[in-house]
Amino acid sequence: LSPEIQLPEWAEDKARAIARGKGRDYYVLLSDWLAFAKSEATKGNPPKSAGAAFVAYCGKQDSLR
Repeated sequence: LSPEIQLPEWAEDKARAIARGKGRDYYVLLSDWLAFAKSEATKGNPPKSAGAAFVAYCGKQDSLR
């Protein structure tokens, strides 16, 4: 992970469960979200709670099942 954006363990666990339930690859979701979060952070808009933001992002993705 990027040194400026850290995800707590609870968020990773929840995101893995959500990804598994939706038939999605956790690492693809993580990569996509990190790219978005880093681009927002460079604009001066970093996530206030990276863990909660990532879990919410995963929850909003469409199911592949």
